[in-house]
Amino acid sequence: MADFTRNIAVAQIDSVLGEIEPNLNKIRHFTQLAASLGAEIVVFPECCTTCYFVGDRLRTLAEAPDAATATALADIARKSRVHLAVGMFTTQAGAVCNSQLLLSPGGKLASVISPKPLITVMRLLKSWATPPASRPIASMRAARKRRSWV
Repeated sequence: MADFTRNIAVAQIDSVLGEIEPNLNKIRHFTQLAASLGAEIVVFPECCTTCYFVGDRLRTLAEAPDAATATALADIARKSRVHLAVGMFTTQAGAVCNSQLLLSPGGKLASVISPKPLITVMRLLKSWATPPASRPIASMRAARKRRSWV
C-alpha cells in the first residue's frame, strides 16, 4: 500500500488591511518557515492577501487568478518547493469572488476554487448570522460520523 502521509502546515496570519505587498511578505516568511520544518503543503486563510473589510477598494484589489499577486504566490511556492493554498479576492467573468488559489511546488497555478461570487457569499453570511446558542454550527455526532473521511 502506498504511503499517503503528508506534512501540512496551516498558517493563521494577521494580514494588513488592503495592502497586498506586506501580506505577500508574511506569506513568503511563513511558507519558508513551514518548508524548513518539513511541510509539503502550506495553507493560508481566505482573503489573506488583502483582508476582508476593504470596502470600496474591493474591485481594485481583486485580481484575475493569473495576475501579479498570483504570480508572486507562484514564485513563493516554487522557491519554497511546497504546495501552497492561499485565499484572495479574484475577478472572474466580471464578478469578484472569494477564491482559494492552489499552487504547485513548481510554481504552477494548479487550481482556483471560487465557489460563489462574493455578493452571494455575503448574502449567505447575513442569513446565517444567528447567536451560537440558538443554532449550532455543527453537531459533534455529525463530526464523529465523518471522522473516517480524514
